[in-house]
Amino acid sequence: MQNSREVVKAAIEFTTPDRLPMLFGEMGVSDARWVGWNQTGTGDHSKKLTFDEWGCGWSRSDVKNMGLVNV
Repeated sequence: MQNSREVVKAAIEFTTPDRLPMLFGEMGVSDARWVGWNQTGTGDHSKKLTFDEWGCGWSRSDVKNMGLVNV
């Protein structure tokens, strides 16, 4: 049986997880609780390329709230 991290990773990579990842914070059930929030990756508009909490690289566009993910 896969742990939470393995389930989320398998779902993202389409490699058949044991079950679907769950996120029910109100019930104390979360497979994503280990994922931190990366303020630099999501909020630093001075950089052209930043990385989010999942490790995905984002290129900034000319539109303030838009970007392109560069896996």
